[in-house]
Amino acid sequence: MADDDTVLRSARNAFGVVLLLLFAISTYQFYTIRGVTRPIALLWVAAAGVFYASKYYYGRTAADGSETEKD
Repeated sequence: MADDDTVLRSARNAFGVVLLLLFAISTYQFYTIRGVTRPIALLWVAAAGVFYASKYYYGRTAADGSETEKD
């Protein structure tokens, strides 16, 4: 396995853990205060933005002829 694969897998796993924690915090807030605080909502927006921006970026580099893994 190439070193790049290890780094990308680690980053993907870390991002997944952050999303699971964010989901847990959002669920807790929803059931306790009947809503989600602004910082948590902004974290959701930032996470979605990073996800779609990286998906767009790596989709563009794949069109350039480099090999990437598609979902």
